[in-house]
Amino acid sequence: TRTIVLADGATMRETLTSIDSPSSFSYEITPLSGPLKFLVGHVAGSWSFAPAGTGTRVTWSWDVTPASQAASYAMPVFGWMWKGYARQSLESLEELLLGS
Repeated sequence: TRTIVLADGATMRETLTSIDSPSSFSYEITPLSGPLKFLVGHVAGSWSFAPAGTGTRVTWSWDVTPASQAASYAMPVFGWMWKGYARQSLESLEELLLGS
């Protein structure tokens, strides 16, 4: 378990829930503070790694539970924004790993 502190000072607790080294791991994020606490109640995420040619295919998936019924109406917009964040994160990770 670790506490993640965001740039705005908000926090969230991340707990590993399973590890299947070297192919995958899963985690939960809860509780959240800051503005996201009104939108997100719980996050279950996982990373998986599989051979792909001479490299590795990395897959990051998540299931976001809204904090309330009202927050569920904002989930499509949140999902669209989160996918952009995830894509950018994975592209940055690829650049770091390839040394480009």
